Amino acid sequence: MFGRYLATNPATVAAIIPYVLIRSGEIARGFAVAQDRPTSNDGLVSAEVLGGLIPTALGAPEFAEFARRMGWATLWDEFGPPDLCHKAPNGDYVCD
Repeated sequence: MFGRYLATNPATVAAIIPYVLIRSGEIARGFAVAQDRPTSNDGLVSAEVLGGLIPTALGAPEFAEFARRMGWATLWDEFGPPDLCHKAPNGDYVCD
């Protein structure tokens, strides 16, 4: 759907791209787009995912890597995770 746009390798990706990908069920692809380069509004993706507005995103197998690559895991290690998340025995963050 957004292949031609992403193929241009924009320095900053329109935030709506990962948002729509995640919302439409292409969670892994949406995560990849959001974590590989800045978006025009990283807060939009973060709020949608962490706010539980896209519940399937939190349970996605790719979520732990996404949290690491976005810097959330480091932040949570220092200040504690949000209420809906906890650190699993393997060191990954899991959110419900």
